[in-house]
Order: sequence, then C-alpha cells, then structure tokens
Amino acid sequence: MTVLDNFSTLAGLAFCLGAVSVLYRLLFSPLRNVPGPRLAALSSIWLWVQDMTGNSPQSISKLHKSLGPIVRIGPNEISIDDIEIHNRVLYCQAPKYMKAAYFYDPFKTGPSGIFQSSEPKEHSTLRRLVSKPFSRKSVLQFEPEIWKSVDMLSDVLRQHGKANNTFDLSKMSRCLSLDFITNFTYGESMQAVLSPEFHDDVLDAFDSFAVSNFLFMMIPSLRQPSITLLSMLPFKVFQAIPSMRRRVQKALERYDSTGKSSSGFQPLLQAEHAASIAQNYPLSKDFLVADGLADIFAGTDTTSTTLTLTLNEIFSNPRVYGRLHAELKRAIPNPSDTAELSNLESLPYLAACVKEGLRFSTPVRSRLPRVTPESGLTYGKHFIPSGTFISSSPYLMNYNETVFPDPCTYKPERWLLDNPAEIKQLDNCWAPFSKGSRGCIGINLAMAEIYITIAAIVRRFELVEKKFRELKIREIFGVIFDEPLVMKLKSVQE
Repeated sequence: MTVLDNFSTLAGLAFCLGAVSVLYRLLFSPLRNVPGPRLAALSSIWLWVQDMTGNSPQSISKLHKSLGPIVRIGPNEISIDDIEIHNRVLYCQAPKYMKAAYFYDPFKTGPSGIFQSSEPKEHSTLRRLVSKPFSRKSVLQFEPEIWKSVDMLSDVLRQHGKANNTFDLSKMSRCLSLDFITNFTYGESMQAVLSPEFHDDVLDAFDSFAVSNFLFMMIPSLRQPSITLLSMLPFKVFQAIPSMRRRVQKALERYDSTGKSSSGFQPLLQAEHAASIAQNYPLSKDFLVADGLADIFAGTDTTSTTLTLTLNEIFSNPRVYGRLHAELKRAIPNPSDTAELSNLESLPYLAACVKEGLRFSTPVRSRLPRVTPESGLTYGKHFIPSGTFISSSPYLMNYNETVFPDPCTYKPERWLLDNPAEIKQLDNCWAPFSKGSRGCIGINLAMAEIYITIAAIVRRFELVEKKFRELKIREIFGVIFDEPLVMKLKSVQE
C-alpha cells in the first residue's frame, strides 16, 4: 500500500468520524431540542467567533430574546437567562456546579489561584486566606492610600486644565485603577497616572492577554509556548508582564527580609503569605506571584471600566452632574479636602450613581460557565445531562429589561425608591460582582475605589468638552474601548 493510499484511507476515516459527529450533535445529542444557531450545535466555532470579535454577551442576549430563556451556544454548552437559576442554582452560596476548566484555565499565570480554582475545598481554603485583607476593616485601613492616588491624579488633571489639554478618559481610569491594585496587592503603587498621556505598557499587555485567552480556549496547547516565546521578544508590550512579575517577587523578598511592607498597611500578598503559614497551609512563592498577577489583572480593568463609563455618563448629563455636584459640595465644602468613605456612602444620590454605574458598565460581561453535576438539571421541558457546560452572565442580569426598563440608559433615579420590595427586586437582579460564594472577593475594595474616585473627580472638576459622540467597544470578557474617549475638564474653584 502506497503512502497516497494510506493518506486516502486516513482522510476517509476522518470524514466518516466527522459525519458521525455531526449527525450525533444534530439528531441524537441530549441537547438536540434546545434552540440555538445550527452552527453552534455543530461546532464551538460559532461561540469562539463571538468571543474573539467581542460580540458574545450581546449575541447570546439576542438569542434569548428571540428563542427564549434557554439556548444552545455550543455542541455541549447552553445558556439560561433566568434570575432564579442564576442566583439559586449556578452562582449560589453552596454551588454544586463547578467552574468549567476550559474557560478559566487560560487565565492562569502560574498555579491555580482563587479565580481559576474549580475544586470547592481548595477554593474555600484559598478564599479563607485572603478574606481578611479584602474585609471591610482592611479596606478602610487602605482608604488613605486610595485618596493619595486620587489626589495625585487630581494634580495631573489640574495641570491638563490649566494647559487647556485633553486626555483619554479610559486611559486615565485604567492608570488610576492600576495604581490602586498594585499598591493594594504588593504595597507599591506604579504611579501610572504620572505616565505621559496616561499610557503604560502593562495595560497594552493586558489587552493582548485578554484577546489571546479566547484563542487559547480553542487551542490550549498554544498557551505556554506562546507566552514563553513572546516574553523573549524585545518589545515593551511583551516585557510588561515579566516586569510586573519581578516587581511582585521583589515585594515578597522585601517582606521576607524586613517583615514589613513599604506602606503603612499590610498588602494582600503579605497578608496571604502570613495567613497561609498561620493556618498550616503554606503557599509557595510561585503561587503568591501568580496570584498577585491575577489580582492585578482582575482588579485593574474591572474598576476602570466602571469609572470610565460612569464618569462619562455623569459628565455627559448636565442634570445628573448638577445634582451630584451639589450633593458633594454640601458634603465636601472645600474641593481639595478628602472625605471618609462611610460619609460618602451615606450620600443618597452618590450611592445611586455608583450602583447604577456598576449596573450600566457591567465590567465583566462574559458568560461564566459551570459544569452540570451528576444529577443533571431539568429546565422546563429540557433535561440537561451531567457534564454539560451551562452558564448565565452578569450582562444578562444587569440588562434585564423587565427589572431594569430601558437598561441601556444610565438612570441613577431608578435606585431612589421608598418601597423596600422594589429595592429588593432590583438588588436581586443586580450582579456586577456575580453572586454566591464564587462572587468577586474584591467587592469591598472596588466599592471604596469607585466611591472615592467619583466623589473626588465630580467635586473637583467640570466638563469643558467631549471629542467623541458614541462609545465603540468590544466585550472580550470585560470591556475594551476601541477608540479614545477624549475630553477636557477644568477645576471647580469652590
């Protein structure tokens, strides 16, 4: 038999196997009666294309609007748009549905951290180790550091205003958020807000990482060779992550030698390291470095997206800006002064602006897939067997048209209600930090950063002009702004 004959035989066998697979997925799969795109039933390519082009959250939302609360988005994956399923089944306090490894593994920068961990016992242990630094008490100790970064940014914005210069709102927010999270994680702010034109190579690297993750989901074997190869290239964007890794390593070494951080509070990694030893669950340096990088990645663009979209909406709406500025002026008579977080949280309109900003921005918009347990799930007339990937998303919750009428409009007033039952209904569907025991552990930190930043910027500045009309974004796990959000602010004198 010739080589050509062997090739023909193999090709024929591959074709037959492919045909059998197609027939099974269309005609015999347990998911065959779940509505959805035909291509999605046949291959993961449909969902992968939506992810890579930044259309996944909206595309899945449109499927639900046209086909109902359950849709098939992959050969072995479904999406359910149902508040009760979201809150009480998929993302509850005692979940039986484990994280889907195919989706979360590409986010690894080393050993599995709290975000990537799918095993409940391991996740519970890791979460316990970091619960103290993320607690309300610890965040209040970090509050002066937040104000330091915001004051530094305010000085830069005042200089821009005096020089009649414009700036990119998205880049500004990302630099500020990067300063927050690096300081919180390893005790040393990058002071990215001082970067010319609010540009930092680390942020470019984050964008490349976010896009490449979906490629690695399709072809996992490419991940490690690609990262190793790119880190060897002499370009700043590819050196940014290794540089960040070295910063984290040095911070840990400094703490080992002195027992102290360079700041007055105990940063996350030092607290995590100390807790792991105290609880007889010592964590390796590789784990701590990887976990630190994951925290920095997770804590930068989530907060910055909320700040960008919320500040844009406030400055773009004179009525909203006027009402919020007046409230802040009463609370902070001198614009250069700071205010305690607890006092800011007690301001009704600021609280409404923050809560609506988190809903409107939904910084993590992607589906969050879980694995159906052995018992399976019956939903309506459909039985979902064990091993099926099943998901909902913060986007589906926060843009629910029944609970949040006109969801694409920023309306702080929707939260200013007197009826507790109505407020509870809104809160039940409000999911910018996800829900349950796997929800965002950084909620206290994020809320503090957002409250303080919005209060300070709105109290201290007013809009001169915006040089963009529409937001052009892609939704690749979070939000990527495709065009600069150029604006000009000036200081408020009183």
